[in-house]
Amino acid sequence: MNRFFKRYFLSITLLSLGCLSIFANEAKSSSGSQKGAQDNSPSSSITQLQDAAKIALEREIFQSYMSQARQQTQTIGFCLQQLSQTIDAQKISLTKEQKQHVTKEVVAIQNFTKILLEKLFVLNSKEALHEAILINHVLIDYLFSVVKADITTIEACKIHEHLVKKSKLELSEELLFALAEKNQEDMAKLVNATDNVGLRWYNHAYRGLQKYNAYTVAKGVAITAASIVAIGYIAGHLDDLTPQWILDSNFHKNWINCYPFKRDPTTGGYTEIDKNITYKTNPTTGETETVEGPLTPVQLMIKSSRKLNKGKLLTIGGALLTISYADLFAKLYKDPIDWLQAKSKTKLDEINKILLGTAKPNLSNDGEEKVYFKDMVGCEHLEEIANKIASFMQHPERYERADLAEHSAYLLEGPPQTGKTLFAKALRTLVAEKLGADKKVSFIDAKKILDSTSFTIEDIFAHAAYYSPCIIFFDEIDLVGTHRDKNPLKTSQLLTCMQGVDGALKQVFVIGATNRPEQLDQALLVDGRFGKRIHIGYPKYEHRKIFLQQQLEKRCVTLSPEYIDCMAQETNGCSYNMLKRIITEALIQSSREMRSVCQSDFEKSLDTEVRRIQQATAMSDDEKRIIATYQAGKAIARHILQTNQEVVKLTVNTVGKDIKTVEAAFTIKTSTDVAGAENENLAATKKDQKIKLGDVFTKSQANLSELLSDEEQRKECLALLAGNAALQLMLKQSYTQCNKHDRADVMQIIYNMISNGEKIDEKTKTQAIALKDQYEKEIAQLLAPHKALIEKIVALLMKQNTIDRYEWKALIK
Repeated sequence: MNRFFKRYFLSITLLSLGCLSIFANEAKSSSGSQKGAQDNSPSSSITQLQDAAKIALEREIFQSYMSQARQQTQTIGFCLQQLSQTIDAQKISLTKEQKQHVTKEVVAIQNFTKILLEKLFVLNSKEALHEAILINHVLIDYLFSVVKADITTIEACKIHEHLVKKSKLELSEELLFALAEKNQEDMAKLVNATDNVGLRWYNHAYRGLQKYNAYTVAKGVAITAASIVAIGYIAGHLDDLTPQWILDSNFHKNWINCYPFKRDPTTGGYTEIDKNITYKTNPTTGETETVEGPLTPVQLMIKSSRKLNKGKLLTIGGALLTISYADLFAKLYKDPIDWLQAKSKTKLDEINKILLGTAKPNLSNDGEEKVYFKDMVGCEHLEEIANKIASFMQHPERYERADLAEHSAYLLEGPPQTGKTLFAKALRTLVAEKLGADKKVSFIDAKKILDSTSFTIEDIFAHAAYYSPCIIFFDEIDLVGTHRDKNPLKTSQLLTCMQGVDGALKQVFVIGATNRPEQLDQALLVDGRFGKRIHIGYPKYEHRKIFLQQQLEKRCVTLSPEYIDCMAQETNGCSYNMLKRIITEALIQSSREMRSVCQSDFEKSLDTEVRRIQQATAMSDDEKRIIATYQAGKAIARHILQTNQEVVKLTVNTVGKDIKTVEAAFTIKTSTDVAGAENENLAATKKDQKIKLGDVFTKSQANLSELLSDEEQRKECLALLAGNAALQLMLKQSYTQCNKHDRADVMQIIYNMISNGEKIDEKTKTQAIALKDQYEKEIAQLLAPHKALIEKIVALLMKQNTIDRYEWKALIK
């Protein structure tokens, strides 16, 4: 309880200081006025000029120090925010209890800096400046010592103790200004310490080597030393170094996994090799023989070559120091060497990140990031499916004895960036943790392998069967399993392999992801292949709100509940990746200016990421007036009609919009068609304007437009037509080309209302046009009494180009 009172005693102290400073200023001003009234004696103009210059200089110095102190407080807030982000990213090794403690104390100090900015600096007095310099000194000194020593010892209440000690000291104005300059120097040290918090001594040493380009030199020295040691070892063990010794040793078993394919010398392809069979080449006949035992890449390279004597071995050893493995075995063993080189590069990159201190701690044994279903809001049904798969892999004999088999393949379909790939990663993490260390599960990114290697789909499934239990993930499977008349080879391979997957015995599960399921061959969508289809759509309003709250809480960002709710309503149709991007852009903006993140940063992030407002828009006053009148009419119509969509922002700047194009679809030809004529009649791309001339941005809790009533859809049509009606009302002219996409949307809504899902014929079109004309007359009558409000909105848009939600609410009161 004492700690609680100490922590929040700071805010009460600041408020009392503010009140005293206000009373002191009023007393000084009243005494000054009385003195001026009594002293009416004329003074020389030179003395007046000198006094005025002195006062101006003092005020300039005062404003300079006040601005410096304010900037220092903002930078302290930025350092605290940086600490929170580093802790959230798990770049500092802390236990769960330590993380909770440090986060709680950092948030308390952040709140204290916000009180400073909101209460103390607005006083703009010398007393407030002296208090700010002293408080900044205490904050900088305490935070620097804690960050350099041990971040877990941070306590907000200790700042109060330091402030009490410092307040007892009587400091002159010169000493305070000297302390302000010292704060500026110490601030740079605090920023540097915050950027490097959590780094070990070897991280600093490695960064220093990289800074002075010593890394390349050290790498060369290490390679040279390793080569000398290798040559010395070979020279000292010439009697023991034979091909058979290499085969009998265990070093290759510890470093290289079994390679389950045999290369065909005639075709260059690979065939599956049985677990208990090793292929051996007879040096005299050149024929292939089989022996018992597992196969490794080292055995492939050595057994397929003739016996080497010691002289040849030394010659080859010298050559290996000057040429690369890929050049040496390019024709026979290119794929295994490429695989080894890729693995080595990946391992070196991981080591490099560890030495730099930028490695992610939450990684699996194979270096992949762990993803949990608890981080995926609104995906409980997906977690249930993952638990079924994990249970089947954990206890296969239980299902086998009962003659039960789980679905061996799942097709995830839905718009881009809705979490399909994230589901596969979360499934991998869940299964790996369920099985534990005793039973490892393999995960194959099939698309990545097909794009970067010469392996075929058959090779991937053979590898999966060899290393079962295994999960094969086909991202963008429509690029592989399309119609057989378009890509017959890959489609045939995929159909054959999918048919051979037996979940009860092989424990191979296939996950496919696509946003174009209509492109897949129908034979892939039957039971036994991708018969189990799961749709993953964009998150709903409730899920977006929960996700934003979780992400902001993780990053120690405080926003009002009202604003978070407004963000959730305005981001309809946005994926979780986009919501993360909004938060990230806001944090980047504040970090660039070295201050704590605030609501204005999120507004700018929404402008760029969601609203896509282009700030630099050059136009004449006449053009701006036309656009302002158009958007003012739309906004006022929504206010008058009380539509489902509530206005949050207006702008006359150009706005990017979704590019609506018709995808180029292939044409399926029959055998009677001319050979090679496939895809000759591609659908033409629809050219559309890529920008909008201003816009009215809205928010809504509705998730599906299909669930809106006919009355709500009628209001939406009236609001979209209000822009052109406002132009005719205010400017007495019609601009049919101005934002014609709004009228196109109106026609689409009307078609859906009157057709009831039936085919749109000429009669339906005539009815739709008549209804649109009726709506235009209705909205013109509705806007007529509100000309004064339209003029007021247009004037404000002409002045500042944009009206935010607070200015809009003030206008319509």
